[in-house]
Order: sequence, then structure tokens, then C-alpha cells
Amino acid sequence: MLKKTLYYFDFIEYYMKAKKLQQRNLGLLPEHTKVDDPLMDNITIYDTVNRRYAGFSNMLEDLWYGSKSPKNPSPQFDDLRDKWDEKLWLYIFLVHRTTGSGASFSKDHGYRNTCLPQLAKMDNFYGMKNYIYYYDRPIFTSIGNQIPPFNKPDVRYQTGGKMYLCEVAPVIVDKFLSWIRGRNTVTIQEGVDKICAIQKREGWKQFHFVLTAFIMDLAEYYPEHVDPDSMCYYGKNAKECMDLLFREPKNYDEKMMVLCNHLGARPYDLEDVLCDYIRYVENYIPKGYEHLRADQVKNNSAMRNHPKHQSWQKIATRS
Repeated sequence: MLKKTLYYFDFIEYYMKAKKLQQRNLGLLPEHTKVDDPLMDNITIYDTVNRRYAGFSNMLEDLWYGSKSPKNPSPQFDDLRDKWDEKLWLYIFLVHRTTGSGASFSKDHGYRNTCLPQLAKMDNFYGMKNYIYYYDRPIFTSIGNQIPPFNKPDVRYQTGGKMYLCEVAPVIVDKFLSWIRGRNTVTIQEGVDKICAIQKREGWKQFHFVLTAFIMDLAEYYPEHVDPDSMCYYGKNAKECMDLLFREPKNYDEKMMVLCNHLGARPYDLEDVLCDYIRYVENYIPKGYEHLRADQVKNNSAMRNHPKHQSWQKIATRS
């Protein structure tokens, strides 16, 4: 049996508070609901336990659900579910994740530099590719999301990123769909392994972070293709967090199973919450909140001696 540390119980407490705030955001609890934790009550990145409600999925939720989008009803997108086929949807998922998921950890978190609202006006690859090719404003964001190491572009393109989105991503999506349609539901890990292998054969690095998020999107929106209850792969922060929660090194799938059973959660949701908890216990404060006092953004974690992030140190020193 895995041995739990004090961080484990602090994480459970964090999870329950974040779940309460998520319920508030979805209108299931009153708007004034708070959790007696200044950092979580005042900074909105600590209010999610399901990845579909996290800021980095805001645009996909808006496009997929339209006027029924839980956080941001968007009736202008109501026709997309019928208008786009699987191939176009998967392309949109890949564009969103490759460009940084609109992440900013500020007021526009989930929407920073996104071109998806413009792509939503189109119903074919040609129009989307043409729009991206001529788009002359920022299209990527690297805040909290590492931009992939793109290949050097050929003479048609100024950047490797645009070449990937216009020439490579449609091929990756087409080949992956051909593979997955001939199978029963696959696991998240199987899906990631396959799409990374396809991309590698196309002569590109595997973009493991981006393509893992892409496969998780399939698990979210196309569960008939990818099993949302299956084990996933874990990023650096999630692994760091699990190492804090348990005394044993590695065995990440086993650690994840303990957490899932305790909380009744899915691995791909908890992977994101684990990353949030690392930021929380470090008292990370994103840009846009520097005007707040230290007492307004201090966490109530029981792990008082955990090293604090420099963003907290700046506000604490100023206060």
C-alpha cells in the first residue's frame, strides 16, 4: 500500500475547495460562495476540478456547446456541431492545443491570441488553412504552455508554426482518424503513442505535451474513440505533485488510481488538478493580480513551510 504524506491530505482539502468554486461557477451554488482561502477566492485559476471547465478549454467548450456552453454561452457557434465533421473538429482541437490553448492565467485566460472564432466561420480545410496562412496578428501564447519546437519552414512560410498548422496538422489528423476509426475505443495512452508515432514518421518532433492534450480532448468530446476513464500520461508538474503526496518514488499510475478512487475522479481531470495544486502550494500569483494585498492572495494550505513562488514574494515584500 502506498504511504501518504501530509501533502496528500492538503491536496484533498484543496480539491474539495476547488470543486466548490467550480460548482459556483456553473451556477450550482450562489455567486457569493467562497472557500475561506484568499488565494483561491481571489484568483480564478484555482477553481476547477474537471479539465473541460479549466480556462485552457474555454474556446473548445464555447465552440462545442454554443449557447449551452456552461461558462460562456455562445449562440454564434450553435451550428458547428452539425456543420463540422470529425476531421474538422479534430483539426480545431489540434490548432487550439498547438497554439497554446489561449492560456494567459490572466483575465483573458483561455482566449489569449486565439484564432478559433475566425475559423468557426469556415466549413472546410481550405478556408481555415488560407486564414491561418495570411493571419498577421499573434496566434500563439506560451504562458503555461510550451510552444513546440517547430521545424524550419520552407520558402512558402515565414514560420515553422504556420507551416505545421497549414501543411502538417491536416495530414496528422487524417492519418490518426483513419487509424482510430478501424478500432474499438482506445485508451488515452494508446492514442498519444499512436499520434506521436504518426507525427514522427512525418519528420517532426513528437510534441508530446500538445498531442497529449489533443488526445484528452478526444476523450472529452469523442468518448466513443478514446476512453475518458483510462489512464493518461503526466506532465512534469503532475509528477512533481504526486511525488509530494506519496512517499514512494514513481509508480504514477498506481498513485493516480489511489487518488481517483478517493475522489471519484478521472485521471485526465486529476492530472490538471495536480498541476494546479503545485501552483497553489507555492502561492503562485499570475500577472494581473499584482494590485492585491498579500492578505488577499495568501493560500490557506497546511503546508506552511513549502517554498513560495517569486510572484508571492514580490507582493509579500511590497505589503
